[in-house]
Amino acid sequence: MTAVPSRLNIVTLGVRDMPRMRAFYGGLGWVERPGGSHEFAAFLLEGIVLALYGINDLAGDAAPGEPLTKHGWGGHTFGLTVVGADEVDEVVAAMCAAGARKVGQVVDRPWGGRSGFVADPEGNRWEILWVDGVNATG
Repeated sequence: MTAVPSRLNIVTLGVRDMPRMRAFYGGLGWVERPGGSHEFAAFLLEGIVLALYGINDLAGDAAPGEPLTKHGWGGHTFGLTVVGADEVDEVVAAMCAAGARKVGQVVDRPWGGRSGFVADPEGNRWEILWVDGVNATG
C-alpha cells in the first residue's frame, strides 16, 4: 500500500459572491496569483494555496447530487498562527477592518495559547492563534 503524504497544499472555499470574497482576501493584503477569472481566484499563503471557486461549480465536482446549505457555518475552520499573543488581537482587528465579523472574544485558552475567531464575508471561520513554542509557520 502506498503511504499518504502528510501535507496540506490547497484549501478551496466554495463561494457565493466571488467579487466580494476576492476583495476581502485581497483587502487583507494577500496577493492573488495570476490566472484568476470571474469563477476562480487563488492566493499563495506561505506554501498553501487558498483557492476560491464558485460554490455551485465546486459542489458539482466535490458533492454531485448532494444538497447545499444556504446559510450558516460549514463545519470547518482555518488556522492562522501568529508570533506573539498580542498579535492575535491585532490580526483579528485587521481582518474585521477588511470586512470579517468577529465571532466571540479573543481569549487565553486553557491549553496555554491565545486565540479568537472571525468569519469572512461568507461565514468561513478563521481562528487566529498563538501557542507558546509554535512558530508562525506551524
